[in-house]
Amino acid sequence: MHNDHDNFQMFPPGDVRRTYGSGVSAVPNSNLRKEKLPAVRCPSDSSHQPDGNDGPTICLACRGTTMNTASAPVTLIFWNNSNTKIREVGDGITNTIMVSETYASAEFCTEQTTASNGVCPATCTSFNGGLTGGQQVYSWMYASLYEATYFGTAYTPNNKQPDCGASSSSQAAHLAARSKHTGGAHALLGDGSVRFASDSIDSQIWINLGNPADGNVLGEW
Repeated sequence: MHNDHDNFQMFPPGDVRRTYGSGVSAVPNSNLRKEKLPAVRCPSDSSHQPDGNDGPTICLACRGTTMNTASAPVTLIFWNNSNTKIREVGDGITNTIMVSETYASAEFCTEQTTASNGVCPATCTSFNGGLTGGQQVYSWMYASLYEATYFGTAYTPNNKQPDCGASSSSQAAHLAARSKHTGGAHALLGDGSVRFASDSIDSQIWINLGNPADGNVLGEW
């Protein structure tokens, strides 16, 4: 993150052209995209391979409580073709989540087939039809729905609510930070530090951590 900012005076985009994820900044090489990169995998998660044999990842960029990132939301660091600068992170990079982990094989996902871009997390339980195709897994290259490049803070880590998304919109989804570690999931803050976020973290603190400029004071977590 900081290397990108030093070189380009901005953080990398959340996704590129609504197709490629935050792991790439240019049109990827068709062979390199298949690489299983150890840096974005976890030994505790023996993941499936995404469709097309694209390399899996457990690392997702944070998009706060915003479900869709087509435009430039004021509450986010990462969105479609974003170009956020450190000075724009009003709460300070120490108080802002950049990335968290999730399951590379998204056992918890359901598909909300009738949702619009504005679907709220509560509607995710209204449909539990499961997933189709290879959408259960995440790829470091792609930014489509369940191969998504983002997680959100609408859900606390390892939330019992299922992840969900709108099949009619390629990036309308709520995906939680998840892990197979007992009690929580790891989160990368903007200053480069990694914290273990407990499953029982206060939901408002978690929301605040995902919003880079809300002005709210964080409690202990």
